[in-house]
Amino acid sequence: ETDLVALVRSRGIELRKHGSKDLIGRCPFHPDGESPNFIVSPDKGLWHCMACGKAGNAIQFVAQHDGVSFRHAFELLAHGQGAAFTACR
Repeated sequence: ETDLVALVRSRGIELRKHGSKDLIGRCPFHPDGESPNFIVSPDKGLWHCMACGKAGNAIQFVAQHDGVSFRHAFELLAHGQGAAFTACR
């Protein structure tokens, strides 16, 4: 299991409370840096950008954010290296 909120924050994305269960921040996948539209739902383990439409789970977040394959992202998270990978880039 991966803490999606901690994973997203480890990539430098600031999140704040949005509603009763979700968090919101700026999407790292498109250039609009003004509007917070990147929603993380920790209870569901999912994220979604309301602007660019990208969405997924922790594995898909690492794959897209770090530019690695789905399999490599899975292996990084399975070995607890999801947060450490960015620091080594």
